[in-house]
Amino acid sequence: MTAHGILELFAAARISIEIEGEGKLVVTPASLLTEALRHLIRDNKAALLEFLNKHEAFQERAGIIEFDGGEARESVIVTT
Repeated sequence: MTAHGILELFAAARISIEIEGEGKLVVTPASLLTEALRHLIRDNKAALLEFLNKHEAFQERAGIIEFDGGEARESVIVTT
C-alpha cells in the first residue's frame, strides 16, 4: 500500500496523521488506533514522512502563488 493509500484509509476512518518536529508522526485521535493500524504506520513511517513533507511543501508553494500572484487556490498547479 502506498503512503497516499494509507492516508486515504485513515481519512476514511476519521483519523489524521501529521508531522510534528523532525521525523515524528502524530495521529489524532489516538484512541481510534488499532494494533493493526499502529503496525501499518510503523511499517510505512519513512514513506509517510516523505509524502507528508512533499504535501506540506506543495501547500506552501500554492499559498505563495495564491497570495503573491492573486490566483485562486483551485487554479494553482505546482509540479514537484
